Amino acid sequence: MLLYLTRHGQTDWNLIRRLQGQSDIPLNDHGIMTAKLTGEQLKSVPFTRALSSPLKRAYKTCELILENRPIPIEKEPDLMEISFGDYEGYCATGEPIVIPNPEFYDDFFHHPEQYVAPPNGESLEMLRKRARRFLNKLVNKTEWKDDIILATAHGTIICAILAELHNYDMTHFWGKGVPQNCSITTIRFENGTITIEEEDKVLFTLK
Repeated sequence: MLLYLTRHGQTDWNLIRRLQGQSDIPLNDHGIMTAKLTGEQLKSVPFTRALSSPLKRAYKTCELILENRPIPIEKEPDLMEISFGDYEGYCATGEPIVIPNPEFYDDFFHHPEQYVAPPNGESLEMLRKRARRFLNKLVNKTEWKDDIILATAHGTIICAILAELHNYDMTHFWGKGVPQNCSITTIRFENGTITIEEEDKVLFTLK
């Protein structure tokens, strides 16, 4: 099994660093364009299956990459972005930072080991549990062993999946950083072994 794990295209909330989490924000025009460009670069990949976070920015990215291929897209809740609970919609940075907790941004991105979830939100430990569950699903799907899968998701859940595969402790949760919009990480599942073949690769060049 070969998994092409892809972050969704850009949204307007990405541009202003507004906390999206599980808020269902659509792609903007730039996000649509880069998803299409990514699809053009992946035309030769013979995908046999497609998975997506149920959120529209990821699902639309999956549709655009697949273009007109007759592959049904299966919604996978474990690929949803982390929930920021009551903080969704606040801007993460700015003058002043408008998030009620002034330590939020620094803890989340620079000290994830001490990050505390907002009210009604999801902790990074909870997110990693979802990441493990998703990986275990793939390992146990023996009937998918020969599939080439496109999966569209979100920045923080992709980092959680990579943290699990690299066996990072929470201090190093972010690894190489948040994946770029429409970047590709390829992961191979073979004979009980999981191998990251490429990480956070952007396939297109903007002129």
